[in-house]
Amino acid sequence: MFKDCGPKIKLVATIFFWVCAALCIVLACVTGFAKEYDYYGYREHVRTVFLPIPFFSILIGGCLFSYVGALIVYGFGEIVEKVTAIDKKLKSDESISKSFLAEEGVGNEKVFLDEEK
Repeated sequence: MFKDCGPKIKLVATIFFWVCAALCIVLACVTGFAKEYDYYGYREHVRTVFLPIPFFSILIGGCLFSYVGALIVYGFGEIVEKVTAIDKKLKSDESISKSFLAEEGVGNEKVFLDEEK
């Protein structure tokens, strides 16, 4: 579950953006088209009115905020992926350097004892 979590975080960020963008579009349509009743609230004089300010503010603002949120989460996933790659590279370099030093005799107590004499 937690192996190779960088691409999973990036996938979650992408899904988060598309879900939030779709919800913003639905919410903008719901709030942008309101029903106007007459003074007494009777249904016989109901008409639908378009309210441009709530419609466009929710549509543009919601999509923008969902993009910024998804961008932050996606960037975090990118950082996790890069740090994992660096860690793997360091571990492979460390094992190579340990095997190289063992072949050369560096790090043995005998080598250090011979140098002191």
